[in-house]
Amino acid sequence: MKNCPVCGSRRRSPLITIKGMPVHSVLLLKTREEAVNIPKGDIFLSFCEDCHFIENDRFDPGLMRYFGDYEENQSHSDAFYRFQSFLASELIDRIGLRGKKILEIGCGKGDFLSLLCKLGNNWGVGYDPAYRESRGARPRCGRAAFIRDFYSGKSGTTNADLICCRMTLEHIPDPLSFLRMIRSNLTNSGACLFLQVPDSARIIRERAFWDIYYEHCNYFTSRSLRRVMVEAGFQPGEIWLGFEHQYLMATGERLGKEGVLPEDVYPGAELPVLDFEKECMTAAVRARERARAVREKGKRLVLWGGGSKAVAFLNILSLGAEVAFVVDINPFRQGTFIAGTGHAIVAPGALSKIRPDVVIVMNPIYIPEIRKSLMEIGISAILETPDSLGEMGEPQG
Repeated sequence: MKNCPVCGSRRRSPLITIKGMPVHSVLLLKTREEAVNIPKGDIFLSFCEDCHFIENDRFDPGLMRYFGDYEENQSHSDAFYRFQSFLASELIDRIGLRGKKILEIGCGKGDFLSLLCKLGNNWGVGYDPAYRESRGARPRCGRAAFIRDFYSGKSGTTNADLICCRMTLEHIPDPLSFLRMIRSNLTNSGACLFLQVPDSARIIRERAFWDIYYEHCNYFTSRSLRRVMVEAGFQPGEIWLGFEHQYLMATGERLGKEGVLPEDVYPGAELPVLDFEKECMTAAVRARERARAVREKGKRLVLWGGGSKAVAFLNILSLGAEVAFVVDINPFRQGTFIAGTGHAIVAPGALSKIRPDVVIVMNPIYIPEIRKSLMEIGISAILETPDSLGEMGEPQG
């Protein structure tokens, strides 16, 4: 096992192995055959006992395809868009981001950059090879421009006041070199860096195996995020959790000298990595058994949320006919199929004919929104989450 790519430590240990996972989770796959036959790869996560950085040692960047059919956008959800709006306002207030220049790396379909520009009267440029104006969920701001490409050292220098990198660093095979490249491109000594990544400490504590994807070659805790920023030449500022502790966020400033590590957002807490794989797989077996029991009783089960969590959950559990359909409010996902298992993705309105008895909600933060949609359709179903389905006993209403 190689040394930790962030801190150089040799104290690394295996965390979990998952074989044969789809290499992409949110490609728009137009046929069931294409979905079932998507390329697959193995996940072998190793954990650094010193800085808590987690890496997939089997990751192959040559399998990645972040282009036209990549559909990661969550902004079709009002709940998620409210979070984005609050975060944009929060950043503007924290940093004093008004009338400034913004560079967003990995801007997706541009919704967040548009919010930063609109709410703070800022100017922005966003880079993303999967950007498509026609697939934005919300109106674009005229102060934001978009480049359909990766950001790299060849992109040239920037005098931006804010470099924003949301839900992107976990996709970068060498995050330390990537952040060093960003720093070397900066000409504005007062620039601020903003990072947002999934909080892997939550994944470990909750044994949330459905949040482990092949696309994510890296997983960060607050400790490893702080460490990689310092090693890259940024002084970490504030580090906080958001979206009901699902996301880890940090600000940082460019440094001319070595930085100082601030306090952890989980002070004094050790991650319960012991038996992580065993307990995840035990929960997966229980969830599979309960899904099959629902079908054996003649009841219909659907899954709500056709993104990465669904792909991980369905593939790790090897579920097929136990799940009738997958529901998603993103209109661009509707009519496509889940990577690996080939489940059809339908619009919420289709449930009026499907009439499910049990709905697995892939992200509990959306339960109020989903419950309202079900009521409008006239559906009375038991709502489960991946972790509650993994508990013993019958589904609870």
